[in-house]
Amino acid sequence: MYTYNVTDFNGCKLNDSIFVGEPTYIEVDFSIVELTCIDQSDGAIYITPYGGTLPYSYLWNTGSTAQNLENLTPGLYNLTIVDGNSCSQTFDYEIYNNIEECLNIPNTFTPNEDNYNDTWVIGNIGLYPNASVKVFNKWGNEIYSSKGEYTPWDGEYNAAPLPSEVYYYIIVLGNNEENEYTGTITIIR
Repeated sequence: MYTYNVTDFNGCKLNDSIFVGEPTYIEVDFSIVELTCIDQSDGAIYITPYGGTLPYSYLWNTGSTAQNLENLTPGLYNLTIVDGNSCSQTFDYEIYNNIEECLNIPNTFTPNEDNYNDTWVIGNIGLYPNASVKVFNKWGNEIYSSKGEYTPWDGEYNAAPLPSEVYYYIIVLGNNEENEYTGTITIIR
């Protein structure tokens, strides 16, 4: 608070005071988008700053100068916001690991050439470029195999359609057999 006195040429006086404030602290509203499943990098941090003095500049510990971050993996993220008066404020955020599995393995498909559900499509298998997929019949004979980029199985063996039955699969996501999935897949014709 500043008080001032003004006297004019005629001796008239004016006494008053004025308040000079400082900008409010920089603060943010934020939302965090967690990972959808264990092996994804689809986390995000969205922020809306307020307070301080416009314009704002941003610096994340990733080196990004964008307001928001996307395509994030689990970890700690630090943001420094600098306002138009060169005042700064630092904020910390965390994207947590999600232990939910990413693969979506259907247990049936209908290879009847109606262009609907004609192949065994394993959801998110593309996240694992070294995956191995093997399918066996009830006698343990391997009837389908894929290593690396997955090509959806069409329900055939040696170019001949297989009968409607239950088959068995083994999916290994990489070189580590801890990431192995086993189960059944049923062909319905």
